[in-house]
Amino acid sequence: MKILLLSFLLLLSGGLLMAQEYTVNGNATRDNCHCYTLTPNQLTQSGSVWNNIKIDLSQSFDFVFDINLGCSDAGADGIAFVLQPISTSVGSTGGGLGFEGVTPSVGITIDTYQNTDASSNDPTYDHIAIQLNGNINHLNASTNIAGPVTALKTAVGIPLKYNGMLQQNK
Repeated sequence: MKILLLSFLLLLSGGLLMAQEYTVNGNATRDNCHCYTLTPNQLTQSGSVWNNIKIDLSQSFDFVFDINLGCSDAGADGIAFVLQPISTSVGSTGGGLGFEGVTPSVGITIDTYQNTDASSNDPTYDHIAIQLNGNINHLNASTNIAGPVTALKTAVGIPLKYNGMLQQNK
């Protein structure tokens, strides 16, 4: 009985630690242990999930994640994978991808909607880019460090590797 109770408490405390690893904001929901929905399929929704554990950028790390942006081309706007030291709040909405204006930061933006305002210079196609300091303007050479490149519908997984010794993404 004691072993069963101890096992239950260890499982329960492990689940609580896992739940505290991430902060969920806005319309985002935790679906299961490693799966989150950022927004439901509705207009004017925004959500974010932030890791509460800071990453030491002097050390190498790998992130591999899958995303599902739905099956309708009528949706908007996309998502961003962001590294920033500021907060775990929801961030900007719409074309800002939860990333616009967050400084200092680096974001891998996955943009599925062409915003026609002059400040973003969004291409007409779904695209991926690496951008700095919450500046989503693709023509800004100092903050748009890679892309935009076409996001392929057939791509599986998004590997992100960071070499802490060389201070570079792969």
